[in-house]
Amino acid sequence: MSFGARSGGDGSGAGSWSSGGVRDGEGKESFESQIRDCIQTLQQNLRNLNEQLDRCSQSNGSSSSAAGAPVSERAMTQLSSALKTAQNDVKATEEIFRRWMALLSSDPAERQKRKFSVEKLTRHFNNEVSSLRAASRRVAQAESEFRIRQTQLQARKEARAAGPGASAAAHAGGVRKGIGGFGPSA
Repeated sequence: MSFGARSGGDGSGAGSWSSGGVRDGEGKESFESQIRDCIQTLQQNLRNLNEQLDRCSQSNGSSSSAAGAPVSERAMTQLSSALKTAQNDVKATEEIFRRWMALLSSDPAERQKRKFSVEKLTRHFNNEVSSLRAASRRVAQAESEFRIRQTQLQARKEARAAGPGASAAAHAGGVRKGIGGFGPSA
């Protein structure tokens, strides 16, 4: 769910912020709007991250070569950066939730009044955190595949540099066997 269509806001996340991280002139309402803005930013960052992951998987699955086009180091850096940005969004949102809960704990009437909002925002935030975990697993898998490809490419370069007789021996020793090391030998 996107919070861009919330009442009283344009969905841009823009506003005047005071030094304490609370929107000027909004008081207690500001925690809700800050959290909505954070969730919206997290959703956008997750969409961007998933789009980057999809582009990487499409380039790996292309039929341009037998092994697929390798993901570039630049693409891996961008994925890592996008993941860190999303993780920082989560930390910032958690901090706002903590401050809001501390404020509400001092005022039982206000806590009861905001109970529905807290539950709804918490539910949406937890959904986004789950999405981030899934994206994080995909990034880790892409990084692992990237490292494997880099190691394979390096081994091929070294084999070519060693000469034609050494490449057959290096290839035979470098072939991975099936699960558990069992399978046909090269």
